[in-house]
Amino acid sequence: MRKRHLISAMLLLSCTLLFAGCKKEPEGHKDVQEGALQIEVDNTTTYQNIDGFGAGYTYYSNYAYYNPYKEEIYDLLFKDAHLSVLRFKNSYMYNTEGEFNPKVEKEYYDKAVERLSEIGVEPKVLLSSWSPAAYLKDSETLYGEGTIAKDESGNYRYEDYGNYWYETVDAYNKAGIPIGYLSIQNEPDYTASYESCNLDFTESAKGASYPEAFAAAYDAVSRLDNPPKLLGPETMSCEKGTLSLYIDAILKLKPESLYGIAHHLYVGGGDKEADNFADTFNTHFRAMALEYPDIPKWQTEYYEGDFMSTARIIQNSMMNENLNCYIFWGGTWMAPEGKDYENLIGVDSGTTEEDFYHEHGYVIGEKYYSMRHFSEYILPGYTRVGANVTPVSGNPEITEGLTCSAYVSPDNQDKLVLVTINDSEESKKLQYQFADYNIDSSKVILTDYSKGLDTEEFYQKKGSLDDNQCYDIPAHSVMTIVISGMSDAETVNGIFNSAEGTESPKEE
Repeated sequence: MRKRHLISAMLLLSCTLLFAGCKKEPEGHKDVQEGALQIEVDNTTTYQNIDGFGAGYTYYSNYAYYNPYKEEIYDLLFKDAHLSVLRFKNSYMYNTEGEFNPKVEKEYYDKAVERLSEIGVEPKVLLSSWSPAAYLKDSETLYGEGTIAKDESGNYRYEDYGNYWYETVDAYNKAGIPIGYLSIQNEPDYTASYESCNLDFTESAKGASYPEAFAAAYDAVSRLDNPPKLLGPETMSCEKGTLSLYIDAILKLKPESLYGIAHHLYVGGGDKEADNFADTFNTHFRAMALEYPDIPKWQTEYYEGDFMSTARIIQNSMMNENLNCYIFWGGTWMAPEGKDYENLIGVDSGTTEEDFYHEHGYVIGEKYYSMRHFSEYILPGYTRVGANVTPVSGNPEITEGLTCSAYVSPDNQDKLVLVTINDSEESKKLQYQFADYNIDSSKVILTDYSKGLDTEEFYQKKGSLDDNQCYDIPAHSVMTIVISGMSDAETVNGIFNSAEGTESPKEE
C-alpha cells in the first residue's frame, strides 16, 4: 500500500427508508441517517496499478477466425469490453512439419490493436505453454504425463529447454505478435489427458524442476532485443501453501527472473453451489497479498460460476489480493446447440448461415458482462484506491453482500471508476450527490441479474449521474459508475441516501 497526494472522495449510503421520494437538499453534506452505510473513497490511499483485463484465445479460437460476422465478435471483445490482455496457447513446433504460421493469433492481436488504439491502449500478449515440443519431453508426446527429457548423462535438458523458448518467442515476434509476457507451463501441478508437462517445485528422479526450467527460459529469452516478462507458476491452485513452494524456490534460485505471480482458481474455492462461493477464495487472496506485497499478481485462467459469482470473484481478487490483471479462461469458445454457455463469447463451428445454431453464429455469455463491468472503464495504468464499506451507525449487518472498489486514471486522476456489487437479498435505493465540484461527465451502468441475460435490461447504460439522482441498486446486481472532470477539485463528496419510491434515471 502506497500513500500519495490525490483527490479525496467520500460516498455515503443510507439504508434507512425515511423518504417518500428524493427531495432537493441544500449544497454540502447531507446528514447521515441512522443505520447508514458509509463507503469512503480515499484517493490518498493507493494500492495496485492495473495491468489490464483480458481473456484466453486458445482452443476453438479458430471458430471466430472463420466466422463471416467475426468483426462483430472483435468489436464485442476489444471495442466494447476493452479486453486488453490476450492469452495465447504456444503452438510453436507442435507440428515439426511445415512453416510456423500463427495466423489466427495474429488476427486477434491485430484486431485488438486496431480497436484499442481508439482509447489509446496497446494490447498485451501473454504466451502460455501447455507442453513444450515433443522432442523435449521424456514421454516424446505432447499429451498426458511427462516431464522435460534427460540427456545421455541423465541430466534434465534445461539448456535445450531454454533455447526452445528463445526460438519460440523470436518466432512469434517475427510473425508480428510481440510477446510481452511469458508463462513456461500451464498448470505444472496437473497431469492432463490433453497437452501438459509436469514440473515440480524441486527436481526429483521423476520430474524436472520448475524453478530450473524457469531460470533457463529467462536466461535464454533475455538475449532477445525486447525480452518478455516471466510470470509463474500458473498452478491450478490459488492457495498460498501451493504457490509459495514454487515462488520461494524461484526467488531463491534466480529472483530477477520473476516479474509476477500467476495462478488459476480451480483449487482453493469452496462449494460452487454455495451462496458464499465467491468469498471462499478470500483467505488465499489475503495471504498472497501479505506474503508477496511487492510482486505483481495475475489471475490467468478461470471460468466457473454465474454472472454474480464471477463479478464477486473479480472484485474480491482486486480488493483482497491486490490483483494487477484478471484474465478469463475463454474469450471465444465453441458454442454447441443446447449447451449452457460458460465462457465470454460462444462461436458456432460452421462458416455459413445454414450451419449456425445462433444468429450470426455466436452467442454472448452472461460472464462477458461480469468482465465488462470492470474492463470497459478500468484501463491499464489505472490505480485502485481506498474504498472502505463501514456502517456509520445502527446495524452492522447492513454491509452484508455489498462491496465497492474504486479506481483513478493516471491522467491527473481526472477519472474515477466505482464498481459496486450488491449481492444481498434486498434492493438498496440510492441517491447520489456530488456537491463540491461540477462533474464534467458521468456514466452509470447497471446489471440487475434478475432481469435475465436475454432481456435488453440485463446490461443497462442508464445515462449520466446528476446531482440528487435517485434510483435502485437492486438485489443481486452490479453497478459501475464513471465520473470525469475531477482534476480541478481538491475534494469530492458523494452522499448516497435511501429514497423509497424513487425512479431510476432515464436510459441513454
